[in-house]
Amino acid sequence: MKTTAIIVTYGNRYCYVRQVVEVLLTFNLHGIVIVNNNSVKESSDALHALSEKNSLIKLINLNRNTGSAYAVSRGIDMVLNDPESGYIWLLDDDNLPYPDAYDTLLENMRTELQKNKHHEIIISLLRDNRQNYVNAVKKSTNDSIIGKKNIFRSFHIVGLFTSKADNDESIVKGDVSAVPYGGMFFHKNVIEQIGFPDDRYYLYCDDFDYCCRHLANGGRIILSLESGIEDIERSWNVKGSALKNIASGGDLFKIYYSVRNRVYLEKKYLITSWIMYIFNMLIYSALVTLIAVANLKFRNIKIYYNAVYHGLTGKMGYNEKYRL
Repeated sequence: MKTTAIIVTYGNRYCYVRQVVEVLLTFNLHGIVIVNNNSVKESSDALHALSEKNSLIKLINLNRNTGSAYAVSRGIDMVLNDPESGYIWLLDDDNLPYPDAYDTLLENMRTELQKNKHHEIIISLLRDNRQNYVNAVKKSTNDSIIGKKNIFRSFHIVGLFTSKADNDESIVKGDVSAVPYGGMFFHKNVIEQIGFPDDRYYLYCDDFDYCCRHLANGGRIILSLESGIEDIERSWNVKGSALKNIASGGDLFKIYYSVRNRVYLEKKYLITSWIMYIFNMLIYSALVTLIAVANLKFRNIKIYYNAVYHGLTGKMGYNEKYRL
């Protein structure tokens, strides 16, 4: 079961990449592909030196930050052209696998292959600080990941009146509706079935779109709680309230792409009643507006509504106004 790990990095994040690579080199991997998404010179030079020092590490240099989906695809393309590598393990540049992470993935894959084919399985491990993923496994429900039908971002009026089920602590793995790129483990036959990630998302939600496509093709996504991955740097969208980050945060490009792409994803996979969806949207949008006005963040309001409009109308891809 020869595996190649793929890491996408950007900016000045070599300090994170180095830590992740050090752990990966303790596993019996076939190779490590690092996609350098136009990092700063200091980081690019360090990445080049790292790849020169170890023959297992291959470096792909991109001359601009192409976003996550395109960069991931370039790494996958290199693995597809390597006949000796069968499995792909996607990791963010700050995903630090636990010491037993790789063995846990292999053990779970062997178990699942007794009843499923290679192209039907994606396995992932728990990322720390992601309680909603734990709930999805232990409650055997996927609502806490992608969300209920007709949800708008994190808000659904039905959720205010739904009682919460208790976790079944005996469950250590289960089927879920989606997992992030960071931690995905699958055979390259999955790519042959559903293709590459959709680079029109540019940034955010392309991993969830990929999971939705996989499920629509008859696949399964299995999350194991038996090991995990530490996020060295916590993602911005899990720091506090996402609604508050949108209404008063300062990372405008993150606000735009996260809102636009999520709305596009919802329109594509989750809307069954436009009346209910618009009702949820209006309540959520009113809250965003109120918080933004209270914090004098009027630009955030404009970006938010612009992003919602572009998501609904399918205006995807890179937007020159919102550079990384």
